[in-house]
Parts: sequence; C-alpha cells; structure tokens
Amino acid sequence: MTFGSFIVGVCGIATGLLLLKYREQVKDFFGNIDFADDIFGQGGTWTLINILGILIPILSIMWMFGTLQSFITNTFKQFF
Repeated sequence: MTFGSFIVGVCGIATGLLLLKYREQVKDFFGNIDFADDIFGQGGTWTLINILGILIPILSIMWMFGTLQSFITNTFKQFF
C-alpha cells in the first residue's frame, strides 16, 4: 500500500459516507436523474444515490489495498 493509494482510499471512504449522510441535499442539488428513474422505477434517484454511497467506499477500500487494480488487470488482460 503506497501513500497515494492510502490517500485516495481515505478520500473515497469519506466521500461515500458523506454522500449517504447528505443524500437529500445531493438530490435537491442535482434534481431527479431521469435514467435512474427509468431503470429503478419511481424513487430511482434515491436508489442510485444510495448505491453510489455504498459502492464508493467499497471500491476505495479495494483500491487502497490493491485488489481493485489486480481485478481490473486480470479481467481486462485479454483485451490488451
């Protein structure tokens, strides 16, 4: 774990948790997200905000420990 990946991980965790905490203000700022409402149905904007608020910290922790880079490298190795 390098210092840079640690900083990215901590910032991502904080961003995801803040997104969950202030999701009402985020929705008020951005308004309804039409494609989310089309995909998830009524309340799809709220669902998308919650999904992002959960995924961002998970992906940030994976980035911090290098598992996300390994996953991306191994998954897309066949295309390069």
